[in-house]
Amino acid sequence: FEILEGEICYHINKDGIPFKGHHVGVYGQMQTWDFTFKNRGYLAERWSYGGGISYGYTMPIIKSLNVDFEIGLGYLGGKVHQYVPENGLRVWKSVESFHWVGPTKLEVTVQWIIDFKEWRAKGK
Repeated sequence: FEILEGEICYHINKDGIPFKGHHVGVYGQMQTWDFTFKNRGYLAERWSYGGGISYGYTMPIIKSLNVDFEIGLGYLGGKVHQYVPENGLRVWKSVESFHWVGPTKLEVTVQWIIDFKEWRAKGK
């Protein structure tokens, strides 16, 4: 899998602590993939495209380290090549357009927050 993604998030935070709690967002993505399942291969040779809305929760571990859990629902479309692997080669069966509406993103991220104000204070 190769995924390029951009996202804009809004953190819903009642404590005033950045990057903590629930967040919602809008994202766009482009991706390629090549995998085999039950002796049938699927290849998105060129970039597929999509986007949607996301929901997540950021949980602080220590002062400057968080874990973020996120799911996205939206659209993904493009062309997929189907093949059968035989003797180390790909025997092409079809090329089809596809359109998917549903979950398009599942993510667990470790975040390190750099506090530049604290660094500047230590340098003086």
